[in-house]
Amino acid sequence: MFGSGKKALDARNKNGDEIVHFRFEKNGKAYFFHLFFGVQSLKYLLFPLICGILFLFGKLINIDDGEIYYLFLLFFLCLAGFCWICQTLYGVWKWKYEKNVVVTDEGIWIMVFSTLWWNAGWDGKKHFLNASWSLYDWEEVEKLTVFTNRTARLFKLKNFKIKRWDGIQEVFYLKENDVAGLIKLSDELIKIKRKKNNDKDFKRKLDFTEKVAQFFEKEIEEQ
Repeated sequence: MFGSGKKALDARNKNGDEIVHFRFEKNGKAYFFHLFFGVQSLKYLLFPLICGILFLFGKLINIDDGEIYYLFLLFFLCLAGFCWICQTLYGVWKWKYEKNVVVTDEGIWIMVFSTLWWNAGWDGKKHFLNASWSLYDWEEVEKLTVFTNRTARLFKLKNFKIKRWDGIQEVFYLKENDVAGLIKLSDELIKIKRKKNNDKDFKRKLDFTEKVAQFFEKEIEEQ
């Protein structure tokens, strides 16, 4: 079941020409604790609670056409259970891919997910459930910010946010030392990338100025 996650990790680098600074793995205990007891899962407990209250209410007032009423409650109870099972199975499937975070000289590699054959997966094929690598290039990243949530504090872990032009991406449940090392490295690499970009911009402007000067010199010579 989890073997394909290792294959996806090995297949990530296609150019073979990079420097890997870190290869992090998220904390499994925190991930599955959140999966089973996080807000997304606990909200489904509201359905049986509400259905139970409505059931007692129906018994109390001896509602007419009670069979239809109770079948209606049973339908929503089964629907909530079905949604919870689907979410849990999806979360378990995602773990084999989502647990890996790779930091290279190019940027930060994380997994993104799609369903119903919308996009090709890491293996170049389309599946019902897809996992594919997404690169947050150092040239595009504005900054990295550390934050925590209840689960991270419970397991003494740290999370970080990647701020980019298209929004903010959150990465959860890494060791505190790992996140501290990443933040320190990101400050250096972002500065290096920005300096290279500034040098490129300056060179382009200089080349343009030289071409304009050469054009006018040629015009003067022809006159």
